[in-house]
Amino acid sequence: MDMELLTFIGKEVPNAASDIKESLDLLSSSIHMCLEQLGEQILKAHNNADFERSIEISQQSKKIKEIDTQIQMMVTQLDEVLDHCENIEMMESDAEVEKIEREVPNYRDYYVDQNIEYSLYDDFTHKRPAAFKLNNEKELAKDWKEVLLKTLAVVAKKDIKTLDMFTTLPEMQGKKVPYFSKHQNSKMRKPMKIEGTDIYVETNLSANGIRNLLIKVLKQYKIPMNSYKIYLRADYSELH
Repeated sequence: MDMELLTFIGKEVPNAASDIKESLDLLSSSIHMCLEQLGEQILKAHNNADFERSIEISQQSKKIKEIDTQIQMMVTQLDEVLDHCENIEMMESDAEVEKIEREVPNYRDYYVDQNIEYSLYDDFTHKRPAAFKLNNEKELAKDWKEVLLKTLAVVAKKDIKTLDMFTTLPEMQGKKVPYFSKHQNSKMRKPMKIEGTDIYVETNLSANGIRNLLIKVLKQYKIPMNSYKIYLRADYSELH
């Protein structure tokens, strides 16, 4: 995609541009993990004296890395576009949902069945969470920040070292705003401390931004995606 086209998307449909950027960033994270696994395969082939396989995997890994470089360039370009689009409303998703509930007198008409399970690959724009389930343990959550914070608290009890690693791991950080830090980093917009740890996480993210960050977290912890479910309280999509 050229810069002119990305600028057009950012100007006309900034929310879509933001979703594209987050999706590309998530794709890049998955590619990084793929390359790490291929690196292990290269070492394994080398140790088995299977040098032809080692060379083949290396060559294919190089092609994958080139694709990732292109994706990262697009993410950087979209960051620039979003920064310069004056009509973008920088409002976190929880605040936006609260605004809807204040302005729409019959907001309870938009309540949904709280027993329906949603995966982390669903779209949560303009939706209010009720709870999440991880490894068959259900936790109530009144908003997306609470979903994020409670999930991180759960995985921290499982393995604090992996969470601690997020503070220095590039793929677990935002392009401009740190997502994890051991102190209240001045670049973070709304850092909140994760319960039971000395680590802060950025919470000023859209619903889908939190969703994408949770996907990255689960992948780092090697937790299967199908073991994590979201339950919704309300869906205000039709009001937009």
